Amino acid sequence: MVYLSVYQLIKQHIEENTDFGKRLVATKKPKDIYLQTAQAKDEFGEHEYSAAHFDLDLVIDLLKYTLARVRTPTQRIVLIEGMCNSSRLADPEDRMELRLMDELFAIERHIGEVQAIIGL
Repeated sequence: MVYLSVYQLIKQHIEENTDFGKRLVATKKPKDIYLQTAQAKDEFGEHEYSAAHFDLDLVIDLLKYTLARVRTPTQRIVLIEGMCNSSRLADPEDRMELRLMDELFAIERHIGEVQAIIGL
């Protein structure tokens, strides 16, 4: 199994000023995001590095690139955290701009079949 945290990947590439990081910064459109509870800690910077702030196709390319580098032939399951999080956007218009199904279809089209989605 491979585990990828989308916002941690985005943060890493931006902080390391990689080619992906530069392209992500260029497409960033900050949006208000709310976490589940008032006491929720944002220790990994999801508020700032959420995939919802960046161009979806570029984030998908980053995931594909990362998977190609880290995935072994025996790793059939890929767990992606923080991709389908547009429901956390505070503004209803922002939520309508990028629907969960858009994100899901992009993942299936470019990365592979989705077997399950978990929202905790």
